[in-house]
Formats: sequence, structure tokens, C-alpha cells
Amino acid sequence: MDAQTTHSRSPSEIKLDHDRLLSLGRSTPTIINSHEVVVISSDDENEENEDERELFKELRVPKKRGQPPAPVTKPAKKPRAAPSDSPSSSSAPFSQYGSRAKTGRNNTLRESRKDNERLRTEIEKLQRELQQAQRGTVVLEEELAKTQTEAATATKQNVAIQKEQKRRIEELRADLEKKEVVLHDLSQVKAKLETVLAEKQSELDLAGDVRRQLADARVQLENKDKQLAKEDVELVSQNVKLRQQNEELLSMQSALTTAESGKAAAEQTVMDILREKTALGIENKELSSKINILERNLKDAKSKIDGLKEHTDNCGLLRQSPEVLEADLKFVRGILEKYGRLE
Repeated sequence: MDAQTTHSRSPSEIKLDHDRLLSLGRSTPTIINSHEVVVISSDDENEENEDERELFKELRVPKKRGQPPAPVTKPAKKPRAAPSDSPSSSSAPFSQYGSRAKTGRNNTLRESRKDNERLRTEIEKLQRELQQAQRGTVVLEEELAKTQTEAATATKQNVAIQKEQKRRIEELRADLEKKEVVLHDLSQVKAKLETVLAEKQSELDLAGDVRRQLADARVQLENKDKQLAKEDVELVSQNVKLRQQNEELLSMQSALTTAESGKAAAEQTVMDILREKTALGIENKELSSKINILERNLKDAKSKIDGLKEHTDNCGLLRQSPEVLEADLKFVRGILEKYGRLE
């Protein structure tokens, strides 16, 4: 709606102004002196009627479709001056008041024209306000039609959205049912996997125990290997001593052959050597018993290794890499070679 329609007056105000103009358009009774007589001829009346018809033609409002015609205010007629009833005015001659009557008539016509002009201005103003009100009504009707159209469109859109939402809900429900079935299957698979995992865990625990046992056996073998190495060092030192003693014996024997004079001393020396030899024999027996003990320990270690190897071969979950097995084999072979050298 435009600014003119916004600031237009309400129909009640327009009606009040219209009634006010109608009241203003009525001719105010002219006070005429009782001694003066105003006579209006028929020509003047015809002229006045023609002026009124022209005014009605100019003030006619074009009728719009769907709108009531604007009321046309009929201008008030000029009052006729009634002849005075006094005896002095009836007895006076007409010619005495002719000029005054004409002057009064002209004044009355001028006042009527001024009133008509004022009425025309007010009526035009009312017509403009009426047109503004009509335009505002048309705009309101257009806005109402537009609002109704938008409401109908929104209703259709809501119906379409509801249908789409129902369709999507059905699709989601079907998808949810499928997912529930898949979830049930997955839960069963999960239970089976948990069972298999528990079995595998127990097997892994058993394999861990076997690995720990093998590690302990390896540590024991390494300790025995170190102990045997120490004993080898001791045996080497004893052999060195025996060689020295043998060399001394040889030197003594040579001395005995060359020094017959010291036979008694040599015999005593021989006796000493025999005693030492006896002691060395005893030591050799002790070393032999120790070697036998080591051989038995080696046999026990071999039997333990064979038992562990058999247990390892029977265990299906224990799968060591070839590098680890080869290292273990080298370790055992080294021990066997060392024991073989001692024999």
C-alpha cells in the first residue's frame, strides 16, 4: 500500500466531511429587510438551474467495477426572497426597488458561486481520498489473494512434505529392520569369535609355558656349559702340571742313569715320585669320575632336550621361525661337540 493510502482518512471521517459539505452547500436564509422586496425572474431561475446542471456534470465521479458510486452533492438553491407582508412594502411601487433587487440577486449569485467553488474543491478532495481508499482496497484484495495463494501453496507443500516424511520413515523402518537382522547375525558371530579367541588364548598360554620351559632349559645348559668350560680350564692346567712333572721325572731318570752313585737318593726320589704318581692316579680317578658325572648330566640334558623337542613337535600352535630353530640346533650341537671332545 502506498503512502497516500496509508495517510488517507477513514470512511467515517469522509462521511462526516461529506455531510458537513452538504450542510455547507445548503443556502443560508438571507435576511432581507422587510421594507425591501427581491423579485427573481424565470430567466434567472433557468440560468441558475443550468449552472447547477453544469456543476453536477463536473462533479460526477467515474464508477469503478466492484465499487459503489460516489455520492454527488447537489448544490443548494438560492433562496427565494418572499415578498414582505407589511402594508408599506405592498403599496410601494416596483420601480423603486428594482435596482436594489438586482444588486441583491447578483450578490446572492456571487455567494452561491463561491459556495459552489468551495464545494467543488471539497468534493474533489473527497474524490481523491475515495480513490486512494479504493486503491488501498484493491491492494488489500491483491494482498489477500496473494496470501490465500501462498497459504494454498504452503498447504500443498506441507502435504507433499508429510508424504515424503512418511515415505522416508517407511524406508528408515525397513532399513532398521535389516540392520537389526545384521546386528543379530553379528552378535552370533561375535560370540563364536569370543569362544575361538578364548581357545586360542589358552593355546597361547600353553605355548608361552613351553617357551618359558625351553628358555629355562637353555639357561641351565648355558650354565652347565660355563661350568664345563671352567673345568676344562682346570684340566688343562692340571695337564700342564702333569707334563711338567713328567719332564721332571724324565730328568730324574736321566739323572738316575748318569748318577749311579746317588742310587739310594735316587731310589728315595723314585719312591717319592711313585707316591706322587699314586696321588696323581687318585686325582685322575677323581677326574674320571667327574667326567662320568658330566657325561651322565649331558645324557640327561639330551634326554630333556629330546623330550622338549617331542613336546614342541606335538604342540600344533608353537610355530617357531626357522632361524630360531637353527640357532637352538647350533647351540645343542656345540654342547655335544664339547662333550665329544672331553670323551
